Amino acid sequence: MKHIVLERFLPSVHGTFGVMQVGNFVFFTLEEEWKDNAPNESCIPAGTYELQRVMYNRGGFMTYEIVGVPDRSQIKFHPGNTEEDTQGCILTGLMLGFLKVRLDEEEGRPRKKLAVLKSRAGFEKFMGLLEGVDEVEIKITWS
Repeated sequence: MKHIVLERFLPSVHGTFGVMQVGNFVFFTLEEEWKDNAPNESCIPAGTYELQRVMYNRGGFMTYEIVGVPDRSQIKFHPGNTEEDTQGCILTGLMLGFLKVRLDEEEGRPRKKLAVLKSRAGFEKFMGLLEGVDEVEIKITWS
């Protein structure tokens, strides 16, 4: 079984940022802020979960879904940069930085936001590191 650790280190108005280790490689992650595990609006509770390889229908590509989260489903890994790109899923990237969004989901106006960058390359690296692995477990913590 492959073990992944995602450590959330920055809860903010821009989302919840973390670092995720897969083998010897470290990614940056972005999730929604904690909103009591509300579907499509919140990051999931810290804990240990299994991952299943599934099709991401919105993008037409394979990804991993976190299963076994109480009262939640469809929590997938996919590319994206800011919290506007996720509805409870986990975005992966290779670095952190700032991006301007056209419409901030909370303020309703354009603004610069902290973001995960090089997300598509990060997602491809993530999937490559898990190629051929049948059983994957992720442990999510808060630092």
